Amino acid sequence: MVSETLGSELARQRRGASAGFFLQSPSRQRLVEARVKIYYEDRVIEGEIMIKRILMTTILLTICSVTAGLKSQVFALEMDLVGLLTKNLGVTDQQAEGGAGAIFNSAAQQMSAEDFAKVSGAMPEVGSLITAAPAADTGSGTLGGLSSMLSKGGGGMASLADLAGSFSKLGLNGDMVGKFIPIVLEYAQAQGGDEIAGLLKMALQ
Repeated sequence: MVSETLGSELARQRRGASAGFFLQSPSRQRLVEARVKIYYEDRVIEGEIMIKRILMTTILLTICSVTAGLKSQVFALEMDLVGLLTKNLGVTDQQAEGGAGAIFNSAAQQMSAEDFAKVSGAMPEVGSLITAAPAADTGSGTLGGLSSMLSKGGGGMASLADLAGSFSKLGLNGDMVGKFIPIVLEYAQAQGGDEIAGLLKMALQ
């Protein structure tokens, strides 16, 4: 009976010693450390991938924003003014040339020679377009009389009346003046920047 008890106790001690040896063995510890290291390395890699994705998304959004802002300017640079007018407004080449020329001619009347030289320098086609513009009604007739009356009150209103008369000769109604001018200003912005667009806008007000 005593020998059996001692045998069980010795067996239990041997099992405990074996378990303790296994848990504390260097190979077991190195395996655990390796697994922990791999786990944290995987988390670091996942974090780096996520950061790269966020950065790429931010860059793409920025590019899209800049592209949208430059889209109209690029389009204006790729086409001449007559092409822009015919494409956007459905007018003929002759109407586009005459209408744009009338607008530039009207602006020239309100500008100093120095400012107009800047405009024509940025857009060399201005001279030929003005040549293509029909003469404004400044004499007798309804539009001519209206222009004469408005000229006494301010150049801006008289210029609009003159433009309406020129557009009428091109087979375009007066409403088209308001559709031509934004495209002309956009084209001026693309060709000469803020200064040239600003000079034109001020002269046409």
